[in-house]
Amino acid sequence: MATRKTGDDLTNVIFTVTRDIMAAEGYQAVTFARIARESGTSRTVLYRRWSSPFALMTEAIQAKAHEVQGTLVDADFNTGSLRGT
Repeated sequence: MATRKTGDDLTNVIFTVTRDIMAAEGYQAVTFARIARESGTSRTVLYRRWSSPFALMTEAIQAKAHEVQGTLVDADFNTGSLRGT
């Protein structure tokens, strides 16, 4: 029996599915029904948290931007010399 995803795990899956659909087929292909089906949850879960697919897409993109920004901030850019950067 498959374990039901909840919390951050479910949110990450939903964001990943949303970004994958957008990348492959464009924003017009993003629907709550499709995201729910591909992420293994129900449309009700999506409707409770996001007012529209556009709101979900926006948050999914922002989450990825914060993730990427965090990796850049964590990188060691300060080498201690101007020539070493």
